[in-house]
Formats: sequence, C-alpha cells, structure tokens
Amino acid sequence: MLKTYSKLFQNTIRTISNWKAENRPIVALLEYAFPNKEDLLEFLETGKISRVELCRENEEENIYAHIQYLNIFLNQDESSRFAKSSDYGYDFYFSMLIKIKNMVGDTPEPFMNVNEYAWLILYQSVTEPSSFSQNEIVPIFNKFGCGANKALRMNLKHNFEPMIIMAKENHFNKEERKEAYIHALSYNLYSLYPEKSFEEKKHLIKSVLYALFPTEVKEIPNGVFLNPFIEENINLIEKNYDTIIKTLIEKKDQK
Repeated sequence: MLKTYSKLFQNTIRTISNWKAENRPIVALLEYAFPNKEDLLEFLETGKISRVELCRENEEENIYAHIQYLNIFLNQDESSRFAKSSDYGYDFYFSMLIKIKNMVGDTPEPFMNVNEYAWLILYQSVTEPSSFSQNEIVPIFNKFGCGANKALRMNLKHNFEPMIIMAKENHFNKEERKEAYIHALSYNLYSLYPEKSFEEKKHLIKSVLYALFPTEVKEIPNGVFLNPFIEENINLIEKNYDTIIKTLIEKKDQK
C-alpha cells in the first residue's frame, strides 16, 4: 500500500513510511476508508471509484433494491431453513453466491436473474440431471424480484461494499442495517476462504474477533451456530467492520 500512497501524494515511499510511523491521521484515514488498494489504484488511473459511482447512480432506486433484497431474509420465519437460529440456510446461500460469482465473472450482466444461475448450478450438481425438473424451486433464490436481483448484482461485483456504504449512510432501518452487515461479512468470509469447511469458517471469524477485541466479544449460550454469534456481536462488527475485513484479507495473504 505504501507504493500506492506514494503515487497518490506524489511523494516518496520513505516519506509515506515515516508518516505511517508517526501515526499521521491521513494515513489512518486511508487505511480505514480504503482497506483494498484496488480502489485507490482505480482512482489514480481513472479519477473515479466504480463502487462509489455505482451507488451514486439512481440512488433512490438502488436503496429500494437493497431494502427489497434484505427483507427477503428478514421475513423468514423460524420454521424456515433460513431462520437465524441455525446456519444451514445461510451456509447454502453464501456457498451458492460464490459459485454464482465464479460463473458470472467480474462483469455481471445488467439484468442478472440469480435464480437461473442458482438453478443451473444445482442442475449441474445432481447425479441424474434428467430427473431435475426445469421448474424445480431453488430455496430463497426463487424469491428474488427485479430489485433484489439488481442489489445482488451490484454487491457481487464489489464484495458487498455498496451495501455497506448504504448502511453507513443510514439508508436502512435497524434490522436492515444489521442484516446488511451479516451479509457483507459472511460473503467476504466465504469469498476469501472458499476452500474451508463451514466449521473452519466459523472458527476463523471467531478467532479474528477474539484476537482483535478479546474483552468485547460476547459469546452465546449455545455456541454451535455462527449466525446467532454474529448477531450477538453485531454492534462490535458494525463499529469495526473495515478492520475485520482487512484482518481477514491479511490472514489470507499470509498463506
């Protein structure tokens, strides 16, 4: 990042390194606001940051699309496989999102129908494709309308940063904001560590939180499930989201 900062300030890497050692606020601000150097590199090359521009375009429409997306999950009752009290539905969902992202690539089509991608992935995975009906219902994805599809398309391309920007700008109510952080954190966890099992992912995020905030993390009576643990610590996660994502990226890069 020092090389990128030196280009941004048109100064030497040594000077930037000295600023960092001196804990200058400008360096702290950049590290906080831009944990991924790709945003700064894009700005240096084009004068813009695409994920920010994406949120500015048709802002009201984008906010409404995100609210539609979030409420698909908020409206699930406790009998649903996507209830917050367990992890099965969310593990299925985010595992599917990574497969969809890999299938779509870095430039999702303008009007992506996520249910069609989810259906295709499941169709390819069954042992007898001929027995798999074209009208087969794919859990949760079949509830996606135009708005939810648009919101997901934006966030798949930018690691759920558009959703976090809207949450930070207070465009969601309390429950929607909480759900936004759950989705952003979970997606990045699954995206960075697709090779790990669910149990490994659960232990990883817990170890990161305990390492960063050993006296602030709240444990739950039944520590088996991840979603209730994230919800119990959602205020801590909201406050320190960028630091948590940066730590997950650094742990990945160390391997």
